[in-house]
Amino acid sequence: MKKRKIKWKTIIAALVAAAGLVIMVMMYARLKELTNQLVYLQDTTNIILSDVSGMQSNIEKTLKEEASMVENYSIEVTDMDFAGKNYEVKATVIPKEYSEDTTVSVYFGTVECPLSLEGYAYTGSIKLPLNKSFDGNVTFLLANGKKKSTEVLEDYDGLGMKLGSVLSGRLEYAPTVKEGTLSLKSKCSFALEGEKQFQFESLELVALLDNEEIWTQNLFANMTQDPDETAENLQESVAGQQVEQPESERQTPEELLPVTSYASDMKCQFSYSLQSEGDEGLDQPAGDDPAEPQVQPENAMQKDHRIRLFLRAVSSDGYRFEYDVFRGDYRANEQKLDPESFDWTAHSVAYDRKGNALKLE
Repeated sequence: MKKRKIKWKTIIAALVAAAGLVIMVMMYARLKELTNQLVYLQDTTNIILSDVSGMQSNIEKTLKEEASMVENYSIEVTDMDFAGKNYEVKATVIPKEYSEDTTVSVYFGTVECPLSLEGYAYTGSIKLPLNKSFDGNVTFLLANGKKKSTEVLEDYDGLGMKLGSVLSGRLEYAPTVKEGTLSLKSKCSFALEGEKQFQFESLELVALLDNEEIWTQNLFANMTQDPDETAENLQESVAGQQVEQPESERQTPEELLPVTSYASDMKCQFSYSLQSEGDEGLDQPAGDDPAEPQVQPENAMQKDHRIRLFLRAVSSDGYRFEYDVFRGDYRANEQKLDPESFDWTAHSVAYDRKGNALKLE
């Protein structure tokens, strides 16, 4: 009889444990379901908040546009004077409403640029200092009799660039002199950035010997695809693999010019004789198998020389930028370059369309 009581207790305990386990499994399943619902609710809430924020931004933008007195405007740089250290901008404003008595001015800071009516737009020009962009500090003033209204251009970027950042680069190795021949064999890295202000038709690495140009290399020569596009736009996906554009679809460097920005590196190489009899040296293209070294008059070896290597970029509207990548001296008595004279400092100069120079920082 005692053994039977123990057995029943065991069975009841097992049933209770099983029931508890079932209840726990059901509660876990329910908790997981509630967690998934909560995550879904949070995602939905975030989407709704994002949509509301977007709608609010659109409403604010629409209200600003409706409250604006200006239908359209443009402010563009038309000229740069590096001698006077100023640049000229042309402003064009189309008011939403105007009459014969309406006058319009644009203020760059506290400097006024009066506009005159030409057709349906008010236009005018003004010269501004190169060291000021007037970013966010441009105001329209519209006057109709005694009624005057102002509007600040919050999205105006000014000149929007630093001239010193247009062109940059470096050489991996310095030139050398061996047996009277000046040689360069180095990788040249460079970057050109017009920042929507300049478009460039040429980019070269130039060598000067005592301010005389003895060699140039076209750095646009290897450009076969639009430098303003990203690599993703220059490749197509086929069966999950990336393949380059067909050769027939690639454009030549001439077809791609002018360009706004370009960055790359390439091998630069030349030889120039400092002590050969015969004719004076002529420009020689770089290559893996250079032609006979260029020559200078026989007495050229008897004096010291100043060597300068620099990048030169010319824009389609006539502005020129130069960026030094190496300067050094050749010592005639030692018949070699003087390492102590090597200057790797980034000297940078810009020239306007009249040839006026501006040293850049």
